Amino acid sequence: MQFTQSRDAETNLSSNMIFWRLSNGVMSGFFLLATFVQRNDPDSLLWMTLYIIPAIFCIIYSLKLCNPGHNILYRSVQLHVAFCLVIALYTIFKLLQINSTGTEPILSWHELEETRELGGLCFIISWLVLNLKFFSSNTARQRQLSRVLATLSVLPILLWMVSYLNKDYQAKLPQHCKTSFQSSVQEMPSLAS
Repeated sequence: MQFTQSRDAETNLSSNMIFWRLSNGVMSGFFLLATFVQRNDPDSLLWMTLYIIPAIFCIIYSLKLCNPGHNILYRSVQLHVAFCLVIALYTIFKLLQINSTGTEPILSWHELEETRELGGLCFIISWLVLNLKFFSSNTARQRQLSRVLATLSVLPILLWMVSYLNKDYQAKLPQHCKTSFQSSVQEMPSLAS
């Protein structure tokens, strides 16, 4: 009986880790894509840095390049979360400032650059915090978190697809957002040549 319980616990831990690694693999793709499209942004260096760092963490996690609970990696994730929180507070301040100037009413918050930036920061912060929680949890909690992470890993990709398929939304985007994919497709070499 003891041997069976031990094997079940080991299987649960293994399936939790598989879900967790796959979720981080998906999110590494999202963060890499987010890094790529930031190159047209007026403050691209900041945003590319903010997105590439979690992409690297997700790649490390998904490929098991080192122990995820390693002190340096754990502290690096915490430091990036703290930095993102500071940038998020600054972005909220900018949004409040825009709202207080009141030159024209803001009907759709999603049309503002700062709101989209804040949304990206929320994805980064929540993803990294959930990963930190995953390692400090017991097996039962890891099972729950691995399912949550698997579900959440699909959310930003679906939201991105909807925003790029919605023509009304695209029409309201600033020019640097509209051309982020088109210019990169034109720059790619043709396979026929």
